[in-house]
This record gives sequence, C-alpha cells and structure tokens, in this order.
Amino acid sequence: MSTYQDIHSALTQSLIDLNAASLGTLPIAYEGQEFDPETDVSGDIFIDESFMFSQQESLSKATLDEVRGIYQLTVYQRANLGLSNALATVDAIIDNYVHNNNFTSGVTKIVIVNSGRDVGRTDGGWYSIPLSIIFKTDKLRA
Repeated sequence: MSTYQDIHSALTQSLIDLNAASLGTLPIAYEGQEFDPETDVSGDIFIDESFMFSQQESLSKATLDEVRGIYQLTVYQRANLGLSNALATVDAIIDNYVHNNNFTSGVTKIVIVNSGRDVGRTDGGWYSIPLSIIFKTDKLRA
C-alpha cells in the first residue's frame, strides 16, 4: 500500500471505530462513495468525511518526506432541531483526535497535530459543523 492509501485507511478506520464505540453508529458519507442524505439517513444526523493534502515536504536530502493534511469531518444535523446532538457528536470527535494521538495502517503511522471546529452554517435543510483534523506522517522515498 502507498502512504496515501494508508492515511485514508487509518483515518477512515479510526472514524468507523469511534462511531461504533461512542457515536451510536451514525450514517457516514465516505469520500468517493455515493451518499444521498435524504435517502441514506434514517435519523436527523450524519457525518461527511473528506481529505485535503498539502505539498509533500522534504525532511532529508535523499530518503524522507513529510505528508501533512486535513481530515475534514463535517457533522450534519437537520436544521431547526437545536444543536445538542450535533454538539455532542462534535465533542466526541474532537476528543478522539487530540494532539499526538496516532493511528496506523500497514507501516504508516499518522500523528494528529491538532483539531478544531470551524464555523457552522445551514445548507439545504441541514445545519453543518465542519471539523478540521490536522495530521502528519513520514513517507520514505522509493
């Protein structure tokens, strides 16, 4: 597996594990998979995941790079229902992705740099709260 596949696998699995342990198995809109909240969500809340990567940075002249990125999780709750369920979900997610927590896939270790909540907004009948989880990992050059 490549570093980017490992990053995707480790962080997606961390969300699956968190969902099963603490969130009550909420519907998740996984990156790259079709998802329609009006038909795929039976309740009032779901999570959307996506990845953003920055440029790879060289850590050594010959063998090692650093990959940094943002694991973007957005909590959606039907608008006009209040925010208590969404905020409880936000708290559980932020508590899981604290500084220096790490997740692995294969030989790739992903380290959480920090995480935080962005500005919420109403979008198409849903209130969304984006969460940015900043991570880094080292990548050996071939």
